[in-house]
Amino acid sequence: SGGAVAKRAPARGGGPGASATASVPWTADLSFGTVFVGRDSAFGRVAAHVENDGRRVTRARLVAARPTPVLVQLAPGPGGRRLVGSAGDTGLLLQTLGVTGAISGGALQLDGRFDDTAPGTPLAGTVTVGRFVVPDAPLAARIVRNLSIYGWLTALPAPQLSVDRLVAPFTLRDEVLTLTEARAHSPALGVTMQGRIDLAARRLDLRGTVVPAWAINQLPGRLPIVGRLLSPEKGGGVLAATVSIKGPFSGPDVHVNALAALAPGLLRRLLFE
Repeated sequence: SGGAVAKRAPARGGGPGASATASVPWTADLSFGTVFVGRDSAFGRVAAHVENDGRRVTRARLVAARPTPVLVQLAPGPGGRRLVGSAGDTGLLLQTLGVTGAISGGALQLDGRFDDTAPGTPLAGTVTVGRFVVPDAPLAARIVRNLSIYGWLTALPAPQLSVDRLVAPFTLRDEVLTLTEARAHSPALGVTMQGRIDLAARRLDLRGTVVPAWAINQLPGRLPIVGRLLSPEKGGGVLAATVSIKGPFSGPDVHVNALAALAPGLLRRLLFE
């Protein structure tokens, strides 16, 4: 159930022969009690305001109250449009959208910008997620987490994996999501990741490092001058295993090279990447 109000703004430009649908600005205000996004999943109490200049959406605001509070806003900015968003529970949001049910909890913040001066108007920004839990963590991640005594003492009951914070700078162009220096950590484990996620083909091509005992292991990398030699990855550690994830979303190949943990810092990058 719901309602909608649409308004046609006065046309700007467009001259003879111009397409009416491509040149007539419009504004819409929408409200719905329930919006179904799948057979058994829906958002509740949804409201949206959208403004279109005849070529693209220039300003928008969308809010949903259930199953978790969601806010998305689009507004004009220098050289493009700024996109910001938030969600109270990332796990519930992804589950409702049918993306994955692999995580639980985590407050989400999105800050991005569409570059309207570039072909395809790519979106670049950063996603930040607060503390969440992976109920069924991949076996490789659990093994590396438990390489440290600190990991044994702080780990949740297997097979859970707790993550304190995830920060993922990204670029989205033509349905390909490119990660640059994405990182996640808990006191017992840190992960850095970069590579491509093909959303259309639903395939992963990622590489990075897994850092056991992250709370202690990453400290030398913060030293001035020599820090980047000891830990070349942002958010990485002095000792870390390299990891690659390739293949379809449904079952990618995950390869962890634990021998790389014996090669500190810059030497690890030269030998194993």
